[in-house]
Amino acid sequence: MDIVKKVDLKRIVKRKVKGTVDRPELLDEACKPISGFEEAYSELRNERGKMK
Repeated sequence: MDIVKKVDLKRIVKRKVKGTVDRPELLDEACKPISGFEEAYSELRNERGKMK
């Protein structure tokens, strides 16, 4: 069973802007770009364009 913790995005952004992040390494890890995103996004846009 996975344990899920609710996260208040507004609170996180405010703390990041103020520079008071509890565990900045986790936020940095979460904000890293995903490899292959650009190609997948481009493919999705092309497929959605064909549907119109």
